[in-house]
Amino acid sequence: MNKLNSQGFILFAVIIFMQIFALLGLTILEEVFWQEKFIREQKAKHRTMNSVEVILKHIEGETDFSQSKCLVSTASAVEWKNRSWQWWKEQTCVARFIADQAYYALEYLGQDPCAVIQNSIAEAAYYRISVFIPDQEASGRLFQATVIQAARTQGHCEEKRHSVDLGQQSWREV
Repeated sequence: MNKLNSQGFILFAVIIFMQIFALLGLTILEEVFWQEKFIREQKAKHRTMNSVEVILKHIEGETDFSQSKCLVSTASAVEWKNRSWQWWKEQTCVARFIADQAYYALEYLGQDPCAVIQNSIAEAAYYRISVFIPDQEASGRLFQATVIQAARTQGHCEEKRHSVDLGQQSWREV
């Protein structure tokens, strides 16, 4: 009877250890799955960020914003985020210089008569570039950048002049 009880206990202990190892194995596999998913998402995000950088550099270098057909009225970030894919297709310009489909629009934010561009006499005109990259769910991702270009007109500065750099000042994902 003693030998029979000890054999049953050994079998029971082996089964428990096998279950523990199986659960550990499943936990490790699940962790690997989530790590792979995270890495795929990060790669997609990085690819999108690179596309946005290319779009912004191209628009910034090739466009006279004040004369652009892509100029739209100023809107808040919430308004931009709530615009439909259809609106982007109909009201904005297509970024044809990347492989992904993307749309962009420009907003005139105003002129600072006291901001002088890089030790020149040109004053700063501020613009915002909004870039929309649609995704499979038809929602998409929205990016905005603030850019300085030389103003066509000169205003009257009543404060101390300060120097600003030409080009992109900042950008964000909305």
